[in-house]
Amino acid sequence: MDKKTILKRKENFNSFLNERMPLLVNFMTNLGYEQPHLVLLEAEKFIPTLSAYLKGQEIDSEDRNWLTTVIGYFIGEVLVQKYDGLWFFNEDANSMTYGKYVVGGFSTVNKSIAIDPFNASYKYVNNIEKKDLESIIQAIFEEIEQLK
Repeated sequence: MDKKTILKRKENFNSFLNERMPLLVNFMTNLGYEQPHLVLLEAEKFIPTLSAYLKGQEIDSEDRNWLTTVIGYFIGEVLVQKYDGLWFFNEDANSMTYGKYVVGGFSTVNKSIAIDPFNASYKYVNNIEKKDLESIIQAIFEEIEQLK
């Protein structure tokens, strides 16, 4: 990623943070959840039903970017809530996630972990790992637990 792109991403971080919550609630509302706002408090509880729903969906190429964003937000929120972490812009030039919006700073596990939920989302949406969403999230949980 070039320096100009990284600076632009850094400048847009607050906008990124502000859009994630309404976008997630709107997504869950559109899927028919009775209490879609709970995704902001108990995202992990949504994993099984969301995964089951998405399993049966054909994802059109024009919807992939949008769905990658929404699922990335969702995965990130699950991790932030489960491990008491936060979203941040990674400014560590030596990191594989440099210049990206990541989750980490976990209080319940290794604070130095930085997870890129959009990378996991991209792999899911583009069927790279041939796994359902629940399995992908479970693999992230296992990875984090190994790094404790």
